[in-house]
Amino acid sequence: MRSAVLHPPDPPTAARPQEWTGVFDVEGHRVRLRTRYWPRPPVEFRLLERWRAWAAGAAFFHVQQAGSRPTFVGVACADPELGRQFTLELLCGGWGWHDLRRHHALFQVGEAQVRVYQGPRGQPAPALAELASGHVLPRARDHVARRRAERQRQQAMAARLAGDAWLEARCQIARSGAEPCLGATACREGRTVLVTGCTETEEAVALAQALAAGPLWSPERHGHLHVHFGTAALELALERPQTEAEPRLRRFISGFARHVVLSDLHLGLPPRDTFGTAKGQVLAALIRQVIRDRSTLVLNGDFLELLHERYGDIRRAYPEVFGLLPSVRRLLYVAGNHDDGILRENIKQTRRATRNLAARHAYARVWIHAQIRARPVPLRADHRVRRAGEWNRLLAHPDLLPILREILLRRRGSIWLSRGFAGESIAFRRLGPRDTDAEQPQWYFDESLLDHPDPVAHLRQLLADRRQRLDEVLRRDWGHHLRILRYHWDAGRGLYCEHGHFAVPECHGNRLGRAVGVAAGWGKRAGLRQVEHWFEERLGGWLRAIHPFDILRQIRQFTERQLAVATALSRLGGSARPPTIVCSHTHEVAAVGVGPVHASLHAATGATYANTGAWSSRFRLKRSGDTRVEWLEVGAHHEVRPRLALVPAIVRARPLLSRLLTPFAGKDPQAESRHLDSYRNSP
Repeated sequence: MRSAVLHPPDPPTAARPQEWTGVFDVEGHRVRLRTRYWPRPPVEFRLLERWRAWAAGAAFFHVQQAGSRPTFVGVACADPELGRQFTLELLCGGWGWHDLRRHHALFQVGEAQVRVYQGPRGQPAPALAELASGHVLPRARDHVARRRAERQRQQAMAARLAGDAWLEARCQIARSGAEPCLGATACREGRTVLVTGCTETEEAVALAQALAAGPLWSPERHGHLHVHFGTAALELALERPQTEAEPRLRRFISGFARHVVLSDLHLGLPPRDTFGTAKGQVLAALIRQVIRDRSTLVLNGDFLELLHERYGDIRRAYPEVFGLLPSVRRLLYVAGNHDDGILRENIKQTRRATRNLAARHAYARVWIHAQIRARPVPLRADHRVRRAGEWNRLLAHPDLLPILREILLRRRGSIWLSRGFAGESIAFRRLGPRDTDAEQPQWYFDESLLDHPDPVAHLRQLLADRRQRLDEVLRRDWGHHLRILRYHWDAGRGLYCEHGHFAVPECHGNRLGRAVGVAAGWGKRAGLRQVEHWFEERLGGWLRAIHPFDILRQIRQFTERQLAVATALSRLGGSARPPTIVCSHTHEVAAVGVGPVHASLHAATGATYANTGAWSSRFRLKRSGDTRVEWLEVGAHHEVRPRLALVPAIVRARPLLSRLLTPFAGKDPQAESRHLDSYRNSP
């Protein structure tokens, strides 16, 4: 089995592969699983000496295993801090992961460029070098710049606290622990709120400001306040202790520091998304509790079904859920394979490919004559306009004429008619500054618009939804507190979240992965969901009864991927505790610290593994996953608890009755709180 280990910068010594073997019950079969990994490259690893020669003079040289042959990845950099962050971003971000696990690779990180040598002979890899230079290196440099600015802020904060004996004593106590002591302060009326310990800097600043602004802490009665997140407990100290104030402060801080992690909702258009009214009510109740506690909500991938539906349609299908999301204090969106279109680099690549296809098949351009009529004109005299009569009727519609004038006349844009990209229907590019008279927008309309039952309304919606990039649309709709990520690493808590699709080749966001997802979407829209269910449940169940080959392959792929990530985080992540890795994607809940993936990770690196399961019942129409939803809660003391809720039976049995009664029922916050508190731990 492929796995991952780390080689520190010291010279190699003789090493033997370490093996771990366990027996697990997988789909009713007793299966023996084995993990094999190298703690460091063996002495006879010839490529290592060549790598050391190429990396001569580098202050940072890191090598770790990422394949079963074994396959090793090396990173050399003159700046140690940049080299560490580049390695973390490379492995955790999943950049070129399938190439890394198949071939040896050395990354020479320079000031503005990365050179990559791949394979046993160390041949240059220009495609991987372009990916590393264009995406991985800029992200790593931004993170290093933020860390350096943070250190300067910490020094200034220590200088400000130097004049107060009580705060100096509390800082000394905080520094004496094993956990990192990054902190934040906020002042009110000459008194200070100090937050230190195992927490993110961004969260420490937000908590200090919230305590300083809120009514729970009184500078006159309580004096200074010190909050310390230890590895075992939350410590609270007041300069003037008040017994009645501490429980209320502790409850507020515990709710503020809580993380709620959920995934795989696959919100689409009812009833194709298998989500529905019942789960929507449970989700709305959970989001309300997150808002009341001011907690962090982590959407760990596949929250939206963007491979099959459009964001604007999904938003209109679930108005209550999308109306609550802007009120969440902190919202982290980890992109999955079904919603990777919200990542900036994926948006650019997808739109560029669509525009290129539209430009090749363009056959007409739209002109406005005397500002009263729009009509298509062929690009060449010997060409003709396809479906000219239908285009003339659509472009002459009075509801569209103001929009066409805005694009063509005021903003100096252009509109072409094309074909071959029905999945997007329109393509867009902006040449000038946005929202100005010199914007020069370029639009391509696909002729599939003419086949829509209401082409005018559909085109208006498309123009409104696609005018901006999808990540900008989400921030506009959900608030600028939203962060869209490839992965989330909280070094203070030791919490790592990724969707997990990087581990599975057919689900990765490459050509094969997108082809599989789009084909599934076509089948769903064609009404073939039962056929899909038959293949997955019936035929797949018969095959799994013989041997669970597919599930074992998925377990090995997840183990391979997460061992590489856990090893890098344990040695380079800057955390005082072994990482807790939270994945999703498989639609199968894995309780914290249970299962073969966790056993392999824990034996190799001491890490803990959990899987959030799924809210969507896709592929699980006759299993218990259709009536339950799962998520994880990470508390202020860094404990991870799985949560499970059963969808209310009356709503499942009578969705029509529920919809009829909903407008008259009103909302009872205490009832919602009691309902959420009744969630039990999953087995």
